Amino acid sequence: MKNKIASKIKTLKAGAPIIVEWMDAGYDDNDPIAWSNIKQTAGLEEILIKSIGFFIGSTPNTLFFCMSLEESETDVNIANKGQIPIGCIKTLYTL
Repeated sequence: MKNKIASKIKTLKAGAPIIVEWMDAGYDDNDPIAWSNIKQTAGLEEILIKSIGFFIGSTPNTLFFCMSLEESETDVNIANKGQIPIGCIKTLYTL
C-alpha cells in the first residue's frame, strides 16, 4: 500500500487539491499520560482522519499540504500547513 501511495504522490503537482485519509498517532484524550490498568486498553480504537487541502510537496517519508492557497499573477501564498507520515496514509484522492 505504501508503494502505491508513494507512486501517486510522485505524480502530484504543487497546488493540486487532495483528500487524504490517514491514521493518526493519537492517544486516549480521557486519560493522557496517566497510569491505568493494561486491561483498559481493550477499548482503544484507531483514529482515522480525513484531511482536505492542497498538495505542497513530499519527502520519502512525509506528505506536506496546506488548507488555504492564494495565487496572484506573480506569487503563491499558503496558510494552515500540515504534514502526514506517508506510512500512515490509507487513501489519497485528487480532485
